[in-house]
Amino acid sequence: MSIFTKIADTISGGLFRFIVLRNIKGTENTENLKDDIEKLLRLETRISELEKLCSDVKNIPEKDTPEKSEEKIIDTDKFATKQEVMMSIKKLIEEINKKDATAEYKEKIDILTAANNSLVNENAGLRSQIDDIKSDLEKLSSVILAGENHNTDESSETDDETARKSELSELSVSETIDLFMISGSKNKIMVNSSVSSVRDYMKNVLNFDNIEECLSDCKDHEGFSSFRESFNTFSKTIEQKAKELAIMLEDFKKEDISPEITISLFKIISAYIIERWIPVIFRLINEKRDEKYIRLLKAVNEYLEKSGVYTYNKLRKGQPVTDESLDYFIITRCPSASENMNDKVKEIRLFPYCINYMEYGEKAVHHTMGNAEIYSAEEKI
Repeated sequence: MSIFTKIADTISGGLFRFIVLRNIKGTENTENLKDDIEKLLRLETRISELEKLCSDVKNIPEKDTPEKSEEKIIDTDKFATKQEVMMSIKKLIEEINKKDATAEYKEKIDILTAANNSLVNENAGLRSQIDDIKSDLEKLSSVILAGENHNTDESSETDDETARKSELSELSVSETIDLFMISGSKNKIMVNSSVSSVRDYMKNVLNFDNIEECLSDCKDHEGFSSFRESFNTFSKTIEQKAKELAIMLEDFKKEDISPEITISLFKIISAYIIERWIPVIFRLINEKRDEKYIRLLKAVNEYLEKSGVYTYNKLRKGQPVTDESLDYFIITRCPSASENMNDKVKEIRLFPYCINYMEYGEKAVHHTMGNAEIYSAEEKI
């Protein structure tokens, strides 16, 4: 029962009793009773009207409680519940935060994306260069060993040339590999933290006059045209790289100059000269015993030495393998006839080529991997 209903009942019942009792109490003689009755009848009419009004008040619907209102919302499905509204607001806030975060880091994302695309392109370029190197190496080896030019007149050889070939034929594999040794100064640093050292170093790296002269003098000799083609590619590549490094030099920090310049140029020298030429020249000297290949090797050794490159010479034939040498050589094991020869070097097939540079004030070494054949008691004959 609402408060309005209670008020209506109180007014309708109580007011009538009050009026009747007051009029009866105030009546002292019957003569006035008639008039009082008429008044009461008029009051009864007013009370009836009041009761009707109170009845109308009772019929007014009660205000819905929060619980009933919630039930109506759920029943009608026309309005969202409080929980649904809160979830919608939460999702909206999350979307706004995502948009804000995207806007805030959009520039960084674009930079990283561009850098990634650049690395992908660079990687593809490197893979292409590797394939070219393999193709050139196979071509160079096959052409030289098969003999692409047979126009050389063997009968025109002088007695001195014949004598030199005879001497070469006596060289063993171990003696041949000694021709590839470059002692150099292991403490020599071609590039320090100064710009002047960089310029001097680049002059040395770009000075391959002796190689060009040798290739030109032997251009009609068997297989030298393949060396010439490979060298042309090498010279253009390293000249381009030197120009790029010269432009970037102003952006290098002082402690980054030596490793960046040295290793960048050494990688090109290694890819074209050390990895392509050295194994082929080694095989040609062993198989053909031609003095012209030794001349080419001397020109190459001179160029490498001027560029700060030297060979790792601590491991020699007949010596045991050391922990340090394992970092410089790819080891091939062969059967050992004696336990005394176990883990000793049978042959050096390729020296590791090294170069020094400065990094944070201290000397560091970058090197290629050599190849050595080692006796092993575990290998059965």
